[in-house]
Amino acid sequence: MQNAKKERVASNAGTMVIIACIVACLHLSSVSATPLNNVFDPQPFYTVYGTDKYYNASNKADFSFFVSPFYQSARTVRGEEGQIGAMPAGARLGKWNMLGVFFGQAAAPQPFADYEHLPTLQNNISTMAIGPQPPASSTTPTPPAGTIDKYQGLPPLNMGQGADYTKQKNFRPEYEPFVFLNVPVRYEKIGVRVQTSIELYGTFGATVKAGFVNVRQNIAPSKQPSIAPNNTNPPPVQPITPLVQSLTPQFAYDAIGMLINGNYIVPGGTPATTPPTTTPLLPQGPDDTGDAAILYDNLVSESALRLIAEDIGLDFAPYNKSVTEDVHASVHCHMPIEFRDKNNDLAVTVAPYIEVGCWIPTRNDCDADKLFYVSTGNDGYYGLTVEGSVAFDFPLLPKSNQTFQGCFGGGCLYAFQCKEFQEHRVHSSPYQSGFIPWKTSIRKQPGITWYMNVSGKSNNFVDGLSVYADWIYTVHLKDHITLTESNPERKAAFEEGLPRTIRESSWKNQQAAVGFDYRLSPAVTLGGAVQANLSGIRIYRSVTLLGSIMVTF
Repeated sequence: MQNAKKERVASNAGTMVIIACIVACLHLSSVSATPLNNVFDPQPFYTVYGTDKYYNASNKADFSFFVSPFYQSARTVRGEEGQIGAMPAGARLGKWNMLGVFFGQAAAPQPFADYEHLPTLQNNISTMAIGPQPPASSTTPTPPAGTIDKYQGLPPLNMGQGADYTKQKNFRPEYEPFVFLNVPVRYEKIGVRVQTSIELYGTFGATVKAGFVNVRQNIAPSKQPSIAPNNTNPPPVQPITPLVQSLTPQFAYDAIGMLINGNYIVPGGTPATTPPTTTPLLPQGPDDTGDAAILYDNLVSESALRLIAEDIGLDFAPYNKSVTEDVHASVHCHMPIEFRDKNNDLAVTVAPYIEVGCWIPTRNDCDADKLFYVSTGNDGYYGLTVEGSVAFDFPLLPKSNQTFQGCFGGGCLYAFQCKEFQEHRVHSSPYQSGFIPWKTSIRKQPGITWYMNVSGKSNNFVDGLSVYADWIYTVHLKDHITLTESNPERKAAFEEGLPRTIRESSWKNQQAAVGFDYRLSPAVTLGGAVQANLSGIRIYRSVTLLGSIMVTF
């Protein structure tokens, strides 16, 4: 009877493992338990264990050393709240409003008229015979996909007389959609992470994590069918427009700047030296070609971007740097409680877990002048982390070392420093988006970052092979930012845009992971894992591939 009972238990246990693995596979990827205030990599993982709060019964002291090479990349982001689907990575904080450089001029460190290029660009644009008109009616018929006709509400570059929309008071985003640049950006990180862990009899332990990486971020070619000039004076038969993409019901312009060497970008993203003859031309009115040429030459051409960047001190160059990541050190404690059945067989081990740690910054070079700067840590802040969980470890018969474990937990990151920045870019207008023209002095303390996780593992699912899965939801609350600007006029200008800067400092992220490892010997284990974003707000949709070698003594 006892043997029959054990066989039924073993059969049920096998079914549980299969179900658990199916559930694990439904969670497409992962993150690490330790949160980081970083929109590129909000939960860096160092081993295939992901959250790594699992309880491992042991009657001895263990020392483990992990070496994990990895590759991470992203070309899209989760944008502002309410936006549906992925956006090009350059639009994490909204499409670039190039006219925003002319708004909030009182925030400039010198009189606006004294700049070498900006007043000329503004004057050239303000003389255009254009003004706002209401967007197309919601009852306007929708043309077939990929076509351009009169129902699109185009051209928006011939919309009336006399309004100067380089002035903030005249600007209406819904009427001038063609000044917003939807910029495609490519982000990559490649490197190696290491982790050392000491476990004392399965209860107390300490961990140190670190990494060395090369990070790159630059403009990526657009894949949208589009047209754009390869010089600033093309013949009148070819309207000079930014790259075009159908978006809203009125099929308005969506200008994509940073052209690749000033060439045309034809469907498929292939640079060409002549205009694509197969792309439909935009309809023309009496002022279309001239107005479009003025806008292009003074707002989105490569020469205009260079002049704007020169005056506001912003570096549009690609970012490429090899750096160390922030270091995380922690101590933790498992408090296992065994529950046995009426036959005194172990039924489940419940293991509460608590961990206290600290992020230690290894670099403090957050550069407000590099548009494509990539942070690899907490921007120079020390951070206290407190994490906890409860694990349920079920033994699976007939193998004594085969278990299934579920883990539920969460934690938070608190940056306990309040730092002064003498040159930090802050909005001086609520209409500035994508990039910020002016800098000021501020006092900043990051908001709290908190997360919750659901994790599972099947230990020795097959002899020597174990599988792991995580789901984590992370939220970073708004930063606390106050202006310390001494000039009252400049301070008043920044106060108008400061609420947007504060709002854009918050983000949300939902990620998942699967990983596996195979024990080659009692001392050596090999593994691999994948991590990916599921959803979020103002966060990169990064995907990470990681391999890992673990040596245990």
